[in-house]
Amino acid sequence: MDTVGSEVATVMAVFDAGPLGLVFAATKPERTAGLILANTAARFLWAADYRFGTPREVADQLIDQITERWGTEELVWIAVPSRAADARYRRWHARLQRSMASPGAVQAYLRALFDMDARTVLGSIHVPTLVLHRKELALVSPTSSVRPRLRVASATSGGVSGSKPMTSSRGGAWSGLRAG
Repeated sequence: MDTVGSEVATVMAVFDAGPLGLVFAATKPERTAGLILANTAARFLWAADYRFGTPREVADQLIDQITERWGTEELVWIAVPSRAADARYRRWHARLQRSMASPGAVQAYLRALFDMDARTVLGSIHVPTLVLHRKELALVSPTSSVRPRLRVASATSGGVSGSKPMTSSRGGAWSGLRAG
């Protein structure tokens, strides 16, 4: 933000960026105008005090499956199932994966992601917060996605139909949203 001269911003944290978005909003409230959480959670793994998370064994299997399929068209069926029937999109997505990181780097990143836990900062977030979740998205359960709303006093939440990731400003999930 400093590099581009932005003093305050609304932060959007999608999937893996969720825990870091939560920490930013909690520790930099003077720089956070609002927070949008989409298809994410404060914690991804199950714990005795967090029964909404994914069990470690299932997370390890998912990480192994993603690592084995990284850079192939096959991963689109997991990552973007709504576009999986489009051969051209699958080829593009496979090239995108290969250009982003090696399978080993992705594996290390996913292991670190599953070990993150931002629940301790939830009560410190006092900026307007919108929690969104795609109802048919398999990577993050709707229950764990909505959990941050329950501990952030200024949060509202809503489910959005479909399974496409919410990363585009063109149509889709964003077409019905308006600035307040």
